[in-house]
Amino acid sequence: MPKETKQNLKNKDEDVFGKAEKTSFVHMPSIKLDTSTLADNFKSLNKNTIPSGKLDYENNDDNTNKNIDKRPQLISKKDKRKQKKEAFLQKFNPSLKLQKKKQNEDEENDGLGMGGVLSSIDLLKNSMKLQPKTKGPKLTNEKRKKMSLKETNQYKNVLAHPSFKANPFATLQEHLANTRNDNNNNNNNNNNNNNNNNNNNNKMNNVKDDLIKCEIREISKKDKEFYEKNGYLEIENILPDKKQVELLLKRAKDCFNYGYDKGIVPDEVSWRPGLSLDDKTREMVNSWKTDSLMAQLILNENIGKLACELLDCDSVLIAQDDIFWKPTNGKSIGMHQDYPYFECMSNKVLTVWIALTDVSKENGTVEFVKASHKWKDLQSQLSNDGENGGDNNGNDAYSNSDFHAPVNYLKGLEGAYKLNGFQSIEELTIHPVTVNAGGCSIHHGKLWHGSNSNPSSFKERVSVAIHFAPGDSVFSETIKPCFSFGRYKMYRSNKLEETFYPITFSKNGYKSPIIIDAIKKN
Repeated sequence: MPKETKQNLKNKDEDVFGKAEKTSFVHMPSIKLDTSTLADNFKSLNKNTIPSGKLDYENNDDNTNKNIDKRPQLISKKDKRKQKKEAFLQKFNPSLKLQKKKQNEDEENDGLGMGGVLSSIDLLKNSMKLQPKTKGPKLTNEKRKKMSLKETNQYKNVLAHPSFKANPFATLQEHLANTRNDNNNNNNNNNNNNNNNNNNNNKMNNVKDDLIKCEIREISKKDKEFYEKNGYLEIENILPDKKQVELLLKRAKDCFNYGYDKGIVPDEVSWRPGLSLDDKTREMVNSWKTDSLMAQLILNENIGKLACELLDCDSVLIAQDDIFWKPTNGKSIGMHQDYPYFECMSNKVLTVWIALTDVSKENGTVEFVKASHKWKDLQSQLSNDGENGGDNNGNDAYSNSDFHAPVNYLKGLEGAYKLNGFQSIEELTIHPVTVNAGGCSIHHGKLWHGSNSNPSSFKERVSVAIHFAPGDSVFSETIKPCFSFGRYKMYRSNKLEETFYPITFSKNGYKSPIIIDAIKKN
């Protein structure tokens, strides 16, 4: 082989690929590359495209490119890892291109001093549109004008605010967010108010549907004259729904067998299953406290209105209620007045007596001594030895066997009619109440009344007596209350607490709040 000399090397074709210089990264040719061409080929990197490792020299017509190394260019491991990572992220985040594009546009707009404000506002508006709109109340034209004027003033205040000049983007963003929150809060408040109103209306409608219905005809002038003259009045069918009457009858009996739904023990019960005699007339005091269904009847506003009209007062309260259950062959109830029980709180008392079964003399109905409410007050004279018609031992009037099971139910009249000029019972006019189930009688607090035994072997007699007093009644300062009422007297107060003596009707529409809870079903 001929020896190579400098001249021979000079005459040889120039080696396109010069001796490579070994570096710590890749083997780079010693020839200098055209940087302008490389810049053109690497522009694609700024557009988020992944280089394939092969540079595009083929379409370049520049003669200077013939000396460029056309072999695949090797890159460092660090750059490879970076490219793989970007490619991987792009597969799972297709919005990366849009984000980078938006970032580039924001950078271009930075010179205006409002970089990204408009685009951010658009994003906020779009996010507001995407939220589900809640239906609010319809706006009138006047309200729309007020809202538009308010919004215009808000924008003016924002533009004039110093923070807008310092950082307009943050200021507008905060303003739009606050406006959105205010609108949402207003809509939510309106919807909550509407929902609360609807819930209250539904609640009241449900209560009204469940209440015992009571319909009482208008009290005429003639009715009032009869009541004032004789001391009593009869009204048929104040409970028009016979199914409700049957329901009340069943519940009244259940209460004597501990079937009251509120779990509160009645104030008084004169008969207990398995302990008392079966033929004794049964009495339960204040069942409205123990059972919601009985409360719906006893606290009924229409019944209270009737009592208020005949008592000639502005409002009435429940002084006491009684369930009377006279079984077949049941014992009698002694003649008495209601007034002595309640004179510790009022001198005006009226009783509404409601029949839950058909009542007549055949099953021991209640009997009134006609016009006896005008007699001289025998019971007040007898009560001087004790409290409220009782004795000094704290026993109530008529609490012994002479009341619940007397041998002769008329015996209690003897002293009273003699005091008022009558020589015998035969001179008296005694009226037996005769009404169908759901009918009622009303009698004066001083009217003498009682009932004979039930002669029927198959027909019971069940009734509810509601005792009313004026709504402004208070405990007397001179007459001490008996145990039945004294237990509810407040310390150093003569007030009749409405929790125990609820007002059921007032001419101004007021009723005691306890009524709402009392009539609720548990």
